[in-house]
Amino acid sequence: MDSKQIIETDEKSINFVLTSIQSDINSLNKGIIGLLVEDGITPTAELVSRIINEGVEVIRNVLLERCDKDIKRLKIRSKTIEESMRNDARQLADRYQTAVYSINNAFARTSGSINQMTGQTYSTQQAFAVENGKAVILEDFRQQVEQDFTYEVKSKNQADLWEMLGRFAESYNQVNKAAERAGIMPVMVDDFGSGFRLKNDSDEIEPDPRVLNLV
Repeated sequence: MDSKQIIETDEKSINFVLTSIQSDINSLNKGIIGLLVEDGITPTAELVSRIINEGVEVIRNVLLERCDKDIKRLKIRSKTIEESMRNDARQLADRYQTAVYSINNAFARTSGSINQMTGQTYSTQQAFAVENGKAVILEDFRQQVEQDFTYEVKSKNQADLWEMLGRFAESYNQVNKAAERAGIMPVMVDDFGSGFRLKNDSDEIEPDPRVLNLV
């Protein structure tokens, strides 16, 4: 069995590539999108992507624009009240700092992992959409990663395949640890299939040496 067959005969191997992304999506829903919903702002993939890429200033401007509309709608004439409302809007945006930092790091790490695995780099907005107030992985993106991953793996020799599996296992473990630190349940995979095994009876994975006998 060659490396191409390892992937084609075990779909779970493809899921390893998507596990990191799903962990990031879970963090996104609990972090930035959760805050947007709390603040009465409709989350869209474009808005969330801008917040991730451009920082808290994006959401601060959105909140200040809403504040200005409220001031006009309520016909407020007091400068003191106006400034108080704007300060509240600015402080509200500050809540996003930690979430933006955490998600930014998560997506950067995952993007780097995907790039190592497939030779491709994707933007955050290519990876997810927002449906009913929740981020979901785009099916087109899932299929593209699968296609790129399969192509990359089937072109690897034994040594390259082993190194690639090792890099992914390390990234997978880091993502799960980050999820746990953020209070999010880590992504669990009961059966690692061809290429991986549990590491020392822990929740971490490592490449399975038996995979080299299949290449």
